[in-house]
Amino acid sequence: MELCLSLYWSELRDVTLSLEVLFRCVHPSPSCLTFNSSNMWTSVDVTGFMREEEVFPEFKLTHRIVYKRPTSHKISPLGSRDVLPSGVQIYQLVLSYMFQLNQTTEVRPEFPLMSDLLYENPYSGQLWMVFNCNKQYKCAGDSYSRQYTTKLDKDDYILRLQVCHSKLSELKKLTDMPLCLHSKLSSSLSLEVTASRYDLMSGPTVTKKTLRPGISTRFYLRSLPEDKLAKCGIDQGHFLSGHFTFSKCDKVKKKVAYELKYIVGPQKSARSPSVSTEKKLYTNDSLKEFKINSMRYGVLTSDELEDEYGDDISFLLAKLRMLSESEMCSYSNAEALAASIYAKIDLNEILAQLRIQEQFSHVPGREW
Repeated sequence: MELCLSLYWSELRDVTLSLEVLFRCVHPSPSCLTFNSSNMWTSVDVTGFMREEEVFPEFKLTHRIVYKRPTSHKISPLGSRDVLPSGVQIYQLVLSYMFQLNQTTEVRPEFPLMSDLLYENPYSGQLWMVFNCNKQYKCAGDSYSRQYTTKLDKDDYILRLQVCHSKLSELKKLTDMPLCLHSKLSSSLSLEVTASRYDLMSGPTVTKKTLRPGISTRFYLRSLPEDKLAKCGIDQGHFLSGHFTFSKCDKVKKKVAYELKYIVGPQKSARSPSVSTEKKLYTNDSLKEFKINSMRYGVLTSDELEDEYGDDISFLLAKLRMLSESEMCSYSNAEALAASIYAKIDLNEILAQLRIQEQFSHVPGREW
């Protein structure tokens, strides 16, 4: 390590200098942390090497990352001026991406496959442009997307990407290339830090800790509550990015920060309405069967169930069975009741059902 000192250009005289150099070193492992929220926790080991260090662990998420697939693509030849000296035709691929912003924020589009390539990129003419729903031009960019951060208002947007190449086969490989859209959160989200895994459940958080030289200390991180994610409009499949630091000084935080990524897992699912409807129908059928069977034991009479199940075939069949078993049975009453049951039966539906059973009667293990 070489440390150089010099006078400012306007200082043309001798000066007396008093200098104190302090070396400090804190190393986290891993230095690039990816936190899957489905695991509900993760940990980071921090080691101080030079001397005792007082660290202030801070884990902040500042941006949301959403991946979008193209809604359409088109490959076409360029004009007569876009021809190589050897006469080879150059083609363009135009990809269209749709995205929506629910609030005014800073946005940075990125294509991870080629955004960090320029002259070494096998594709040429990498250019993207953003338009709002009224087809008004908003911004554009090329390689090294980190320099193209733009503030956009709440609206629906379309991004068009143009990539050029002399071979159609190479362009066809990119027809489904995803867009990585970075948007700044209105307010950063901080992860809670604890000193032990036991404290992850309900224990206290840690804001500072003293490290001994050469000894590793482990910090544990809790996942974000779902209500915080819901307020920011973050859904399943989104990513959050930010950084983590261990210094109290803001100037040091800007210079020494480590990458942090947060994967949003599945959200708490609401009860399916179809399931509750199915349970309700099952309960109603069981109650009807119980009431109809109660007539045989004299608990309920057919007159009491007439208003509720008067047109139900199972009720009428049970009533006919009781009437035929009765010693006071009247032939005319039984005949009239049987005729009413016959009128309610759909023979075509029965034949169709029998035809289905006959088709599947050869299936092993199937009983009809």
